[in-house]
Formats: sequence, C-alpha cells, structure tokens
Amino acid sequence: AGKLLNQVPFPKNYGFITDLAVTLGGDILLIDSVNSVIYTAKKDKPVFVTLTKSMRDYMNFASYISTSSSGGDIYLLDQDGGAIVLVGADGTFQGRRLSLGWKPGLLYYPTQMCMNKNGDVFIADRNNSRVQIFENVK
Repeated sequence: AGKLLNQVPFPKNYGFITDLAVTLGGDILLIDSVNSVIYTAKKDKPVFVTLTKSMRDYMNFASYISTSSSGGDIYLLDQDGGAIVLVGADGTFQGRRLSLGWKPGLLYYPTQMCMNKNGDVFIADRNNSRVQIFENVK
C-alpha cells in the first residue's frame, strides 16, 4: 500500500549523496561523492554517522554503492576513475579493481553495477556503450 515506515535525515555537512544501499542486516549505507565518504545508519539506531574517512586518495567520484551477496564487503563504482573500490564492512579500504580505458575489461564512465549470487559483476559501461561481465572481483 506504500505506507511510510520511517525516515532518516541525511547527515549534517554532507556534500552530494548519489546512491544508497541496504545491508543484509538492514543497515543503510549512503555514498557522498563530493566528500568521498560512506555514511551508515544502523537498523536499530537510524542516525547517519561516517563509516569511512575521506577516500579521495582511492577514488575520484563514486556514483554507485552496493554490498556483496554475503553482506560483508562494500563495493563502490568510481564513475570518473573507471574502477571498483572495495571497502570492508568496518570502513577500511580493501583495494581497487579494474581501470579506466576503452579496451575490453576496462571501464569508461561506468554508471551501474549488479552482482549475482556467485559474485559475478555486471557493469553498465556508459561511454563504452556496453555491459561488461566479470568474475567475482574480490
């Protein structure tokens, strides 16, 4: 019926929220692309707090956030850097996968990412006009 269940105000001093994800446990994750920060709001305490420090050293402009099928890892799609940035559930940087380019296996302004139950990753690669499919990127 579309009944409103709850609402959680954005955190103070946020830059530009581009996407959100929900963990298997029901916690909400927000990506602030301008400040390169992930915020989290726990299911039992719906107030946003920072999960990560600024990740500007690891990415340019994250446009999409997702969690792994197991719920532990966080995946950010770095639109301007053409990569996937991996973050642990505790907010620690775990690495970058893929890179910017036009050849198969490289990304040029990716916009959307989905994973199947095997951990395979499907990426809408906007400026290469294709969907690329990768084995589990972890």
